[in-house]
Amino acid sequence: MLIYTQQMLPQERIVFTYFSMKHTELRAGYTDDNLATVHDLGSRNTFLPVWTDSGVVFCGENFIWRTDREGENLQKVGNGYKPSPSPSGRYFAYYAPGGIQIRESGGKPVKLIEVDFWDDVSITWLPDEKGITFFNADKQISYGFHLEDDSIFVVGKDVIQPVWNPSGSRFLYNAPLDDAAFGIFYGSGYTAGDQDTLLSDPARNSLIPVWDRGGESFYFIELLPDSLQDSPGSLLKGYLTEYLLGTKEYRVIDSSAAFTDNVYPQFTVSGKTGLLYYTHLDEFGFGKIAVYDKKKGSTEILGSDDFRNDFRFPGVY
Repeated sequence: MLIYTQQMLPQERIVFTYFSMKHTELRAGYTDDNLATVHDLGSRNTFLPVWTDSGVVFCGENFIWRTDREGENLQKVGNGYKPSPSPSGRYFAYYAPGGIQIRESGGKPVKLIEVDFWDDVSITWLPDEKGITFFNADKQISYGFHLEDDSIFVVGKDVIQPVWNPSGSRFLYNAPLDDAAFGIFYGSGYTAGDQDTLLSDPARNSLIPVWDRGGESFYFIELLPDSLQDSPGSLLKGYLTEYLLGTKEYRVIDSSAAFTDNVYPQFTVSGKTGLLYYTHLDEFGFGKIAVYDKKKGSTEILGSDDFRNDFRFPGVY
């Protein structure tokens, strides 16, 4: 059962992208009271905010911007798109003119990696923040870049957004299946191979896996086929599902979860509480920030049922 709430859950700091009905444009938003109030980050046409250990980084009008942890003290970082924070939040990387720029969380440049990339696929981080991965569309190859020795290596052909577990020993990734759908594969080390295991149902289109904080399970979207997509808005509908590695069990968390193409990650697990924050698709085609409590097996939607702004991609500090 899904219920609307502002009070029953821990009040964590959440950033998100939303379509503002008042301003009729995308805005990067911030709340610390479960959407009782919404604060805009920056001004016009801002989106895709992410947390670092010193604040928030987000996109706006072809630039990367940053604020402090309270969403204040706005600073322009540089030209760029799609910031990706490292697991500890010490660094962030983004697509920039001429390559991929890596910076410290405070904005100090670390490295400009001069490579060709496809920005439909998001940057991910290697274990222990030793480097990043990116995707080359011409070669259809995912590459890794080691910061320590400026070396590039092949992660795998047709490997999309590899993401490592907390210990860094195993990783998940999307790869195409024979029927144009995508599957979720499970590998070890730094490179994909024929020995990797397909964990998702080969008959389903399974996307954007995110590890639980213990690394014993992961969450993903099982996208519904086009014939069953009935949302009046731009969001696509799918099943938000948890896969438990130990028991090889699937658990459907929400049968009306929302998906947006070319964005990763789209949900996040709180490092403090273990709660899963994601986008629920309501009957009007709007996105709502929902919270899944694994211990209780319950899901709640933040805000109120008459709040018509369209929310997506929650991130928790």
